[in-house]
Amino acid sequence: MQQQHCRGGDRRLAVGQCAHLIERLKEHYATPQAKRAAEVYLLYRAACARQGLPPVSERTFYRVRARLTTPAVVATRSGRRAAYTDRPFFFYLDRLTPRHGERPFALAHLDHTELDILLVSSLTGKPFGRPWLTWLEQQHYTLRMRTVRPLYRAVHPSRNLETLKGVGQDSAAVYASFIGDPRRFSSTRLFRGWTGMVPVSNQSAESEAKGLHLTQAGPDLIKKYAYLDAEIARRYDPQIAALYYDQMMRKGKHHKQAVCACATHLLDRVLAVLRADKPYELRDVDGTALTGQQARERIVEHYTVPSEVRQRTNKRNRRAQNDQRAERRIGRSARAATADCARQ
Repeated sequence: MQQQHCRGGDRRLAVGQCAHLIERLKEHYATPQAKRAAEVYLLYRAACARQGLPPVSERTFYRVRARLTTPAVVATRSGRRAAYTDRPFFFYLDRLTPRHGERPFALAHLDHTELDILLVSSLTGKPFGRPWLTWLEQQHYTLRMRTVRPLYRAVHPSRNLETLKGVGQDSAAVYASFIGDPRRFSSTRLFRGWTGMVPVSNQSAESEAKGLHLTQAGPDLIKKYAYLDAEIARRYDPQIAALYYDQMMRKGKHHKQAVCACATHLLDRVLAVLRADKPYELRDVDGTALTGQQARERIVEHYTVPSEVRQRTNKRNRRAQNDQRAERRIGRSARAATADCARQ
């Protein structure tokens, strides 16, 4: 392990120094808690100070961390789906190719075939060249139009799901097929737990953690289309737009967190429409019925998030804020440890 991760430009590191660095990375970085690299580096420096070892530079730390970040580590930190991008790509398919997809068309190899014909411009008479036939796109279109949509119309003949803002035929087909009989969910709470659009639980007898990531439970297609549909629904449904506005302006969430909250409420509406089997009525936050034009005007007037708020919660600023919080937390821990040693 030491020879694998401390080689090349890191040979000047002592054996004990490199082993201690790798041990701290495994303890704090390669874990499901998914601590930030900056926070792990501060924890590593604090551990070096306690053991009297000279810490490596931040550049060396990130270099060793990059070598340690294998697909298995990414799967541990962010889930198996996040590790797909780090897996080796298969350029050729045969009977020995391992399974690398969870559903049809989740991952696909585009097959282009050059046809034995020559295209010529009807205006200039100049040849365009030989065309390419793309099989995958045609198969996907055929599957969606000739198989998925007819089955969806048979399962959900009223098509009331399409009255929800942001929900089209493809997403409605996913909801109707995966949910099935809505009466099997006795409460909205159980339905939310089944979809997976709820945060993980980390609580004890005296405390409960807040702001955790979503669970890995639930069908992937449900979560995918709920997020995509919520991104559209917040622009046309005043109730969902008000929720998005509240998440961004008052609770300090960034865009993806706010859209995930909207997706959870959109799925609640999907369940309600399937239970009642009635079209969805567009209403204001106070329950007043609105037309589509009135809803758009109200959203633009009352629920538009300023650009400076979006910049404040973008990825770069959130990373800087997390690093500052990690530094303050490590500083408090170091001061507490120093105070304990002084009392002893």
